[in-house]
Amino acid sequence: MDDQIRKCVKVVGRVQGVGFRYFAHKQAKKYGLVGYVRNLPNGEVEVDVAGNTKDVDDFLCILQKGPSSSRGDLVTEQVLPLQNLPDTFDIRYF
Repeated sequence: MDDQIRKCVKVVGRVQGVGFRYFAHKQAKKYGLVGYVRNLPNGEVEVDVAGNTKDVDDFLCILQKGPSSSRGDLVTEQVLPLQNLPDTFDIRYF
């Protein structure tokens, strides 16, 4: 069985209003990952993602590039317990 991991990252920069969440959603589905992406009130985007370690790491590398209209940097990365995971990867709204 492959190693599984869950990470929560915050992305800052020009990441709201530029299709970043939709980009993250599409890429997560492509890799078969679960979790969510959401805008935060302070202008950051939060991504909570779980799956195969290599797939999560590849996803986060792609996320740093983002869609062409965005410019973001991963500022925090935290490994979380593999508990209470959703069945899908969703875009959440506040």
